[in-house]
Amino acid sequence: MALGQNIQSLRKNAGLSQEALGEALGVSRQAVSKWESDSAIPELDTLIAMSRLFQTTLGALLLIEPSENAAPQEKPEDDRAAHAAEEPAQTSGDWAADRLEALLKQYAAQNQQQKQRQKKHRLLAAAAAALLLLGGFMHTAARFRELQQSLRQLEGRMSVLSSSVDRQINDITGCISDLLEEQDNILADSSTELTGVDIANGAVLYDLSATLKTFNTASTGRFLLRYTDDAGQTQTVESDICQGPVFSAQVRLPYNGHTEVLLLVDDPDGQQRTQKMTTIYDAAEAYYRLTGSASMSYTAHAADDGSLRLVLYGSYTIWQPDLPAKLGMPLSVAEVKAEVYHNDTLVQTVDLTPDNSALEENGKGTDTTAPTQAPTAAAAGEGADYVFPAPLELTLAVHPGDVLKTIFYFTDNYGRVSYDISGFDKVIRITEGKNGLEINAAEWTEDMLPEGPAAAY
Repeated sequence: MALGQNIQSLRKNAGLSQEALGEALGVSRQAVSKWESDSAIPELDTLIAMSRLFQTTLGALLLIEPSENAAPQEKPEDDRAAHAAEEPAQTSGDWAADRLEALLKQYAAQNQQQKQRQKKHRLLAAAAAALLLLGGFMHTAARFRELQQSLRQLEGRMSVLSSSVDRQINDITGCISDLLEEQDNILADSSTELTGVDIANGAVLYDLSATLKTFNTASTGRFLLRYTDDAGQTQTVESDICQGPVFSAQVRLPYNGHTEVLLLVDDPDGQQRTQKMTTIYDAAEAYYRLTGSASMSYTAHAADDGSLRLVLYGSYTIWQPDLPAKLGMPLSVAEVKAEVYHNDTLVQTVDLTPDNSALEENGKGTDTTAPTQAPTAAAAGEGADYVFPAPLELTLAVHPGDVLKTIFYFTDNYGRVSYDISGFDKVIRITEGKNGLEINAAEWTEDMLPEGPAAAY
């Protein structure tokens, strides 16, 4: 039994309330309540007063010796000698203090041990709760990771399933579209064939043909070609009216990059049927001419007198397009040149055209069917290099702000001129630096083309 329970038991046996006990000891009812709940320990004076009130020893009150449970006996008046002999033992301050100190130390030690046991129990309980909480958290985290992985796997499967469904829907939609288009198609057969190139008039020639699924001998047809010109305007080309059962015609189509070909059928009942045949993408001029790319390098040294000494090196690679042999359209190089300008003044022209006799000796031959005889270019789809025969050396008087530029150009056997000004090193700008004139490579812009020769390019 704890001290608080013992005080409560003695109080109830004495028939006292907490408030009555507090008044008897000179303390509040709340103090008595704290003693009985072991929230506080009475002072030593209060313990002594309490032991007298409950007629018990201090040791019994503190539960460190058994209670006597006996009322004090009265002493006879005629036994004064014996009473006088006992008085010193009952009033000896030293003995009482030692006894009380021993009792209090024993009680304090017991109370401290009890508190330590309670604290240890609380710590063990807290540690057990923490371990349980940590274990629960780790289990929850592991479960959460498992759920995340399962979710990612599910999302992956859903993505694959969605892609598969989308493909199937697209395939079905495409099949339905093809079936509907085929059902609405009035043509049993059609063809578009490139047959020639009219370089002089900038056009390509096509043979067109179409056969109807159902045919009326009185029906007529014509081909309509629709394209966009360089100015962005929609233009059309119509063939002559032709009779069936196979409609056929030849058309001359101006150079362009995108042409829709349609067949218009006029039936005898006044009905007109329209069917798109195809789209032409190979009517652009670039497909039917030589192309080239030039490169050059230089060394430059500025003198104190304002002059500039240049040594130029250059080459021009020209490619032959891969044209169908049936076109009978040989392409070759008539001449290749490089022109060097100081500002807009032509100061030097370099001829890069190889000697015809040398080409003939190498087995490359010359073109005798073109309007002008010229050395041939490389084989179809390949390139041939035309190089400066020797480094070009120039000494020019220059000033800050001057521009030196080089234009590479070639002429084919049909008289068409092509030039290349792209890339760096074909333009040199003169600037004023800390130590005099400085030379800086720049890039061509269209406004740098000379006014005179530019018209020929």
